[in-house]
Amino acid sequence: MPHILTRSLLTILIPGIFAATPWLLFFAHSGLPIDLPNHVVIQAAVAFSFVAILGSIFEGLGSFIEAKWDHKREQEFDIKSNWEIYLASAFEFPPIGYRYLSKLVTNLYFELAMVFAAPCFWLGLAILANSYSLFHPNLILIAVIILIWVSISYFKMQAYHTHQLLCSTRQSLNARLVTSQQSLAPNVAEH
Repeated sequence: MPHILTRSLLTILIPGIFAATPWLLFFAHSGLPIDLPNHVVIQAAVAFSFVAILGSIFEGLGSFIEAKWDHKREQEFDIKSNWEIYLASAFEFPPIGYRYLSKLVTNLYFELAMVFAAPCFWLGLAILANSYSLFHPNLILIAVIILIWVSISYFKMQAYHTHQLLCSTRQSLNARLVTSQQSLAPNVAEH
């Protein structure tokens, strides 16, 4: 599967699907007068659009967190300079570390999107459970508060550690590439 498609699937569509599912189920069975044509293709298109927009919003919100962390860690990891070196690098055969960096970036964007998608999911699930009177409303409220707090804490902690690993790996990889290029330069000049 192409890299861009994989990243879009993992960082936009999966968080969007996760967040939207209980809400789509709620609206589908709520009896609310939503005037959608009773045609499966139109309904699927509306649902897909909702998922994609929601996931894109979550990814954008995650980018704000990433930018804040970049600013906070600039001194420690020289992020701006290392990012520019990484972006300006051109290789016939890119280092294996570049694939690892790409994987870390995808993980980071997924985790940051889930910081926002998980609370939407739990809130939607709570509303859905309450509409079917599955549990006592107070129990649903307590459970949803705990689940939202745990989800945000977990995904934010995971993303924070992934961000740190991304920054340190990029810095280390760039340093090794510069060192290896400098060691090759005298050999090239001799020939």
